Amino acid sequence: MKELIESLPASFPLSAVQQTLFEDYVQLLLEWNPRAGLVSKADENASRLIKRHIVESLGLVATNLLSENASVLDLGSGGGFPGVPIKIARPDLNITLLDSRRMKSLFLQEVVRHLNLENVEAVCARAESLDDSFKSRFDFVVVRAVTNLARLWQWTIPVLKNGGSLLAQKGGDLDQELRELSSAFPGIAVRKVNYPAGWDIDPTRYVVIIKM
Repeated sequence: MKELIESLPASFPLSAVQQTLFEDYVQLLLEWNPRAGLVSKADENASRLIKRHIVESLGLVATNLLSENASVLDLGSGGGFPGVPIKIARPDLNITLLDSRRMKSLFLQEVVRHLNLENVEAVCARAESLDDSFKSRFDFVVVRAVTNLARLWQWTIPVLKNGGSLLAQKGGDLDQELRELSSAFPGIAVRKVNYPAGWDIDPTRYVVIIKM
């Protein structure tokens, strides 16, 4: 995992066990991608995959927004971003990986099994159709590259605990999305957090936080 270590700041060290887990995870991603469509063709390269997907996922950990032993829903997890890298870096967290597509869900189940990740569940379901067992269950919902903020928040409200937060990894100009969010949910409080200095992440990317 030389590429990953070189892409991370010295302030974010990984243990030998974590490095092995990431190595196995990347291998699974590359093996499954042709049939599961986990990342784009352009990202079917270990170095690019690490930089574009894993490093940014770990950047969310580096913001220190995720409290200890929290329950986290990764909404639209796809290839496991950001939920799997978060879990490897923060084994104290309880993670649910949610995706509505069967092949992606099968991949996520294989990741959980192969990496022997504890307190991680892969669920195949649509966010807007989750049953009552998910109601008010999570401290955080994390999401990356799924849909607009208004729709994300609509899906998030039923599953968040009181005081919970949506952490959306976004980029670019969000003015239109923020207007739509404020129109749909008047008075909602939103803030943006940049990734810490020293992280090799596109400077136009950031974390949008919406709190219950």
